[in-house]
Amino acid sequence: MRLKNQAKKDNLSIEDIVINALDNSISNAESNFEIRNVVGQEIDGKNIFEKDDLVLIHGIFYRYKLDENLTKIDKKETYIIKNATGNIIIIGRNGEK
Repeated sequence: MRLKNQAKKDNLSIEDIVINALDNSISNAESNFEIRNVVGQEIDGKNIFEKDDLVLIHGIFYRYKLDENLTKIDKKETYIIKNATGNIIIIGRNGEK
């Protein structure tokens, strides 16, 4: 009954309502925890452990890669998490687009 009422209210067929709901569900599933909660966060250089290729973010260690504009980590600088692919974090300079 809810679907029928929603379809009537939105001037859509029930099939369109179901397809829209499935599309939204799939889009949300493609967004992982890291993308939702870590990307865009600033991190201190002291939390990047180059020797081990690890970065500490909110108490969790992640593997990381430097973006193409970054070649070296300065422990005194602040960096930004630009992206996440699986559980690999992409780190860039803070303030870069």
